[in-house]
Amino acid sequence: MLASTWGGTAASAKSAEHGRTRATAAAMVLHPRFRVVASHASSFTSDGRYVLLARPSDTSLIDDQTGRRTLLTPPTLCGYTYLVGGGRVLTSCAGFGNPPYQMYSISAGGWTAVNSNGGTPVAIGSHWIEYYGTTEPGCLEHCAYQYTFGETATGQLRTLPAWAPGASTIPDLNSPALAAHLCSPLRVPQGFPTDLTSSTLAPDPLVFAGQFAAGAESVIRGGLYQLRLLLERCGSNLHLVLTSQLTSSPTNQFAINRRALVWLNYRGGPIHGIFLPSLRKFTITSPPASLGSSVFLTSRRLYLEDGSGRVIAAASPRPPTHRRQHTS
Repeated sequence: MLASTWGGTAASAKSAEHGRTRATAAAMVLHPRFRVVASHASSFTSDGRYVLLARPSDTSLIDDQTGRRTLLTPPTLCGYTYLVGGGRVLTSCAGFGNPPYQMYSISAGGWTAVNSNGGTPVAIGSHWIEYYGTTEPGCLEHCAYQYTFGETATGQLRTLPAWAPGASTIPDLNSPALAAHLCSPLRVPQGFPTDLTSSTLAPDPLVFAGQFAAGAESVIRGGLYQLRLLLERCGSNLHLVLTSQLTSSPTNQFAINRRALVWLNYRGGPIHGIFLPSLRKFTITSPPASLGSSVFLTSRRLYLEDGSGRVIAAASPRPPTHRRQHTS
């Protein structure tokens, strides 16, 4: 069995149990008013400020702080997938002889070709693009996988060997140095093996909101891999297992801001959440989410793609300000 590589040590058991007791109090039931933001969305992503919605008819970039919408027109044969982060948008391209990706600067408003290709892009920042792919180009079976990072300015690729399960180094895509260090007692969580026959466990990323960090970690239960969502806090022994109902691809199944952490259950049903820093649990009534759904939080709104291409939004969950609340 894989042991937790977060701060869940014996020394923290008492504090963790105290946190669980508070978190298992009666969950609030929230009834926000959702509105339809887009239908037939082929790509939907966010970095916590900007929300990108791609449809067959157009691609919109929404600044959630100001409400401004910008229509993006990617270069010819581009616009198949999108990532947003660090004030940039990355899209994939096709066509013989074309660069594999184009990058859009939100501040400058222009596209630039990206020639580096370390595999499938999984994140972008102001200084680095993060890729995940095989260590041997062209490998199709029984492959080993790794993360690589391409400089946005030069396209030069590098790896970050110190980023490993149980370690304290993580990538910072907005830093020229790339490497950053986790605050104590946090450690890099175990990832999910893409190829069980040959690949070692790749680390899964942590998502920060102030001093809180959320992430998915892989463990073995009954001989099967189980992916669970954990919450920890810098300078604290808090170690909460919030759910073990994530799928093997945890991308966009949970989201965090400074007021709340929300997550989806692969079996469907309501959105679940926990307020920060109180650790009070809640659920959100919403149209049913299905396998393949995505959830994002900005400082102002909660966005949900329901698995069919429809994106809906409501006000971001806020902690209660008075005693009378609907609970279950």
